[in-house]
Amino acid sequence: MGSFDDILRKVTANLSVEELERRLKPREPVRDEGGWSDYSSGGFLAPQESFVDVMRADYDFLNSVGKSYGEMAQLAQRVLDEGYNKYRKKGFGDGLRNLFSSRKIKVGDFDKNNFKIDAGIASGGIQSCPFGCDGNDDLGYATLGSGHIYVEKDGAEESELFEKYFEIQMETDDMESEREKLREIGIEFGEMDRVMYLSSFLVVSDLTPHLIATHNFFQGEASYRTDPRKLLEVFGM
Repeated sequence: MGSFDDILRKVTANLSVEELERRLKPREPVRDEGGWSDYSSGGFLAPQESFVDVMRADYDFLNSVGKSYGEMAQLAQRVLDEGYNKYRKKGFGDGLRNLFSSRKIKVGDFDKNNFKIDAGIASGGIQSCPFGCDGNDDLGYATLGSGHIYVEKDGAEESELFEKYFEIQMETDDMESEREKLREIGIEFGEMDRVMYLSSFLVVSDLTPHLIATHNFFQGEASYRTDPRKLLEVFGM
């Protein structure tokens, strides 16, 4: 898999760590002085996280279990395929994000005895790769998308965050008061995206396979992180 230093040099060849952190942390998608506009309000990194620290921790974990980034990207794509196939059967989501799940990869078996696909959600707009990639990457993974697949663990207690979130929305009249109350229940950023993330066992976005395979990045503890430990668990590994 190569040394961590080699991987970090490759990942930061075109963009500095500082620029990547600026693009990856939660922010409304408004064009700034650097020319980049496609920020994510949910974020790819939590506000106080270090890009290098997140990369290093996941690299060390993969080394400890003998898995490669390529294998993990394939498992992430398998989750997308499971999710979008399920909802296509019900007539759900015939938009752009469903085209991204057409690359069928036969790797691993989704543990349907212990996990279930909860929902396929489309965001309000198309999110492109924060590293600036266009089109499909060399492995055929999409570098933009709008969907997220959420995986639930059977038997897990349903989160109360949804109920609290909607109560706060009904009770408050202005955004600042709403955000203050959200902070009290642990929603510091990302709002609804963050609620979905914290209420699910695992989330895989349309961009996840590309981010893992090409940029060796599982994302930080923001709104769409695909934790490699949990990803392996849903395949009984």
